[in-house]
Amino acid sequence: NEFLFKICFGGGKKSEPISKPGLAILGADVLDSSGLGNLDIDQLETLLAGNKISIRFEINDNYFAFSGSGDPKEAELIFQLIYHYLNDPGYRIEAMALTKKRYKQRYDSLTRTPEGIMLTKGNLFLAGNDPRFGLPHPDTMNAYTLTDIKKWLSPHFQNSPVEVSIIGDFDEENMIGLASKYMGALRKRKNFPNKFRPMEKIIFPKGKQLELKLETKINSGVVRVVFLTDDFWDISQTRQLSVLSRVFSERLRLSIREDLGASYSSYAYNNPSRIFENYGVLHVVANVKPGKHRFIYNKIKDIVDSILMDGITKKETNLVLKPFLNHLKVIRKTNGYWLNSVMANASTYPEKFDWANTIIQDYHAITQTDLILLARKYLNMGDSALIVVKPRDRAE
Repeated sequence: NEFLFKICFGGGKKSEPISKPGLAILGADVLDSSGLGNLDIDQLETLLAGNKISIRFEINDNYFAFSGSGDPKEAELIFQLIYHYLNDPGYRIEAMALTKKRYKQRYDSLTRTPEGIMLTKGNLFLAGNDPRFGLPHPDTMNAYTLTDIKKWLSPHFQNSPVEVSIIGDFDEENMIGLASKYMGALRKRKNFPNKFRPMEKIIFPKGKQLELKLETKINSGVVRVVFLTDDFWDISQTRQLSVLSRVFSERLRLSIREDLGASYSSYAYNNPSRIFENYGVLHVVANVKPGKHRFIYNKIKDIVDSILMDGITKKETNLVLKPFLNHLKVIRKTNGYWLNSVMANASTYPEKFDWANTIIQDYHAITQTDLILLARKYLNMGDSALIVVKPRDRAE
């Protein structure tokens, strides 16, 4: 008695004006809080009271979307909502004011946590201070107007082709009929674009170091060693890098636990870009006590040297693959996986269906030799970037 839907259109975050970094953050929240042109959010919620419907606007890297869920009996009402959102989205000044206020509160709180300061400043550093990374200062956001958001988003709402993805419990013929009735009534739109592969290069800070100071009373910090990898679109390599990260995480966990105790958390992960060509970053992260930053950095270096010199065993490859494969088998049975990871934006990237069909066998086929070759390609300590997070000295 429920189905999920995702209506994808337009260019998403990659189309954000270069001169207005952070506009996507404001745009997503403003539209989500504005309702329709003729109905504000309170009026809309009153009209929908008692209906089993959720709908929200989101801005992803490669597309905009209206997504949500509903009872199959209310499918026509949902299509009516989508039709009106695409034709008459709300842009309300009170939603803008509230969004800016919430953003400042969030920004201020982020400066007090290691994860937060990475979002505000660390990611900016790792992209060579490209303003499209990181989170802008609230003063930058306060300068934006509703006109800025509307000027950016309106052409996408009016002209972009629309992709409808639906999964769950519903009558297929009825749903196709409703999609035809309401989506077919939209004004004539452009064709789906060719794949977007930007040519600009992100300048990774090879060999550089950044020290960040936290506004916190907690006497601990973070060491983060980061390696430049690659973008998302070589899917076999992306999958292998995710496994290499898990091997690294396991070695790091064992090494630090033996020397410093289980209270120290550490992990590694690869974050490949879907927007910027040849740009991805593999993070190695360890929480540390004061005075242990250099010690932990050397531990990370020892693990890299060990992988490059001694290799990776079949046993440890299988050790990380087995639980990961079990996890994949579980999530492949969920509607959320198929909707968000496979179906969404498949009109531009139809190969995502093939990727879904090969994901289990691809991970099964990964060997320690694959991982060693990737490690030799990307895990170069001399080319890595180092971010050290420390609590600010109260005397500063």
